[in-house]
Amino acid sequence: MLLWEEEGERLVMATGNVELISKEASLRADRILAWTSGGEKPELREIYLEGNVVSRRPGATAKEDLVILAERMYYDHREHRAFVLEMSGRGWLKRLDSPAVMRAREARATAKDRWEAKDVMLTTCTFGEPHYHLHFDRATITGWDPDPKKEKDTYNIWPFREWKVSGEGGALDLFGLTLPVLPKIEVSSTLVHFPIRSGRGGQSRRFGYWAETDWGLDVTRGAIDAISPLAEAHPDDKDTKWGEVNWEADWRSKRGWGGGLDLEWKWADYSGYVDTYYLHDTGGDPDIPFDAQFIGQYERDRGRTRLFHRHKFSPEWRGEIEASYLSDRALLPEFFEKEFKEGKEQESVVYVRWTRDNMGAYYQERHRLNDFQTQNEFLPRIRYFLYDLPLFGGVTYTTHVDAARIRTRFDEDLDVPTEDATRLDVVNELTRPVDLGVATVSPLARARNTLYHEDLEGDDEQRFIGTVGVRASTQVSGIHDVTWEAVGLRRVRHIMNLEGAYTHNVKNTLDPAELFPFDDVDLLDEFEEVAFEMRHRLQTKVADGDKTATHEFLSLGAAVEYYPEAGRDTRDFEVSNFEPPFHWITLAPHDSTGVLERRLWSNVNWDVRMQPRNFFAVTATGEYNPVHRQEEARQYSVLFTPTETLSADVGEVFVKDLTTAFTVGLKWQMTERWRVDATGQYDFESDEFLNWRAVLTRDFHDFNVEVVAEANETRDERRFYITAYPKFIRRRR
Repeated sequence: MLLWEEEGERLVMATGNVELISKEASLRADRILAWTSGGEKPELREIYLEGNVVSRRPGATAKEDLVILAERMYYDHREHRAFVLEMSGRGWLKRLDSPAVMRAREARATAKDRWEAKDVMLTTCTFGEPHYHLHFDRATITGWDPDPKKEKDTYNIWPFREWKVSGEGGALDLFGLTLPVLPKIEVSSTLVHFPIRSGRGGQSRRFGYWAETDWGLDVTRGAIDAISPLAEAHPDDKDTKWGEVNWEADWRSKRGWGGGLDLEWKWADYSGYVDTYYLHDTGGDPDIPFDAQFIGQYERDRGRTRLFHRHKFSPEWRGEIEASYLSDRALLPEFFEKEFKEGKEQESVVYVRWTRDNMGAYYQERHRLNDFQTQNEFLPRIRYFLYDLPLFGGVTYTTHVDAARIRTRFDEDLDVPTEDATRLDVVNELTRPVDLGVATVSPLARARNTLYHEDLEGDDEQRFIGTVGVRASTQVSGIHDVTWEAVGLRRVRHIMNLEGAYTHNVKNTLDPAELFPFDDVDLLDEFEEVAFEMRHRLQTKVADGDKTATHEFLSLGAAVEYYPEAGRDTRDFEVSNFEPPFHWITLAPHDSTGVLERRLWSNVNWDVRMQPRNFFAVTATGEYNPVHRQEEARQYSVLFTPTETLSADVGEVFVKDLTTAFTVGLKWQMTERWRVDATGQYDFESDEFLNWRAVLTRDFHDFNVEVVAEANETRDERRFYITAYPKFIRRRR
């Protein structure tokens, strides 16, 4: 409806769910007043909208659209002035893969890239009543990095790709509980990770009352370019994640304050991290046995620093550097249990590797930083290897050349002098696989020459070990018309693999007793074994969408070794028993005395894996001693999944004269928001629970809260705590 016109200027009104659409944006409202100027193609000067106002800027996907809702809106396109009442805006943070929601009672544009707002709320929760949000009495919203296409669009009131909110009178609201924060605070789209990663706190037997918090922010490529004088400019990737900086702040009533600053990075050709941690330790509790064993092994100031960097110079060349410093020998077992039990050796190394096709080489230099470690230093070590080079008549050649200056430095408390030597180890091997139709036979011959500069007596030595062997394998298969719909069987293919091997170190010219045992190379000796292995695999066809796929629902196997020279090869623990090309079955004492007896046969090692398509799965391994006719080890686990929301597992770990432990686990998604996880391990030998853990999780849409109770009797530890963390961040602990 045309309301007014004079000298090319018009005032137009439209009502009834009106929508104005362009290529880059759209405006919609119940009523619209528009002021235009110009002739055939009028230009929009000002616009007023009221009633269910929606401003939309399309993104790459629907969830990435920038949407602004309001009750009333006025926008002057020429002067870049605007006024909005009851505004609610939603955008998308790609690097977080999470929404960003901002609401304001009143907002006013004072410039194209600057808005002033009152009574502002900022959150990542899309609920009408968000579980948490930042609140500002007054805030300034600033935009930068405009999109050239969207910047010229008449209906696009916010053409910027990046933004920041600077607020006064800030507070954090959690479930209606208001927590005052700094008088001024700034939040930016470039802070691509929510600063608070997780928080937990509770009560512990070892640490008393405690609290741990994890914080972190992502680092963009542009930030690195800005602070590094050596960095190349990456204008197209300036907002791409380069790495992240993280920090921990912890408090334990029995041990004091602690924390660390960490940095991780990953770019096209390199990656790495720096981990640090420091605590001013008030000391362990002497009344707790686990703590008491470490008292006296550390000073008050404790900590660690670990650096790792890997750089790929080309497809063939790669380099690494690693350094690890620990203040004391007790730090890892006390505070970093998982790394102490499962992590790699703490070492400081420079490593450069080259590979091409079936050959390669590396340079390694290692130095010990921690005086309480017994460790080999390489000053340096150089190795070359070549695998399966075809020669003639089907014969293949493999060689390893290893040259090293080795120095063993002992724990300073042992007061043992340093041992060092220079060693050149060369291995040459020939193999010739032969296909006999019913079986494949692969004979091998190996020669190992090792030169030593200074043995235990200070003399130069040369050692030769000759190895011969043969490995034979065959496979038999058949298809059987077996159907069992309850477990998903629709015909069965049975595959049986049989394998046997004979290997013999026939000659050793130097007794290992004359050498210092730096590593396995110096412990090798004459050795002889015959190995047997049998494996059965049962496969069936299952539906995979519109196609069928092969599914292996059952696999079981057994392996055993025979030792012709039992008196020589089974009365002591032999490194030769598991050094390739031998079969990797190691002997062990059959009772609690720890004595290795003469025996012709190793334990029979067996394993079973059964995984039907429905309801349950079984895995099991074990060892049976055929000489003394007794089971010596067994471990199994049975997983039940009666419904999509419930699974339970039971299992057992048995080691003769050591432990018989029963394990249980439960995972139950009670409702869409509530979940229970519980695990436990009971030892029948000690008649107690070794450990147990129960977790109750509540999903609050954009973050989780966990209530945890756990106990670990081997560490004299019992804890109860509560953890909260946003769902869109990567948890560190």
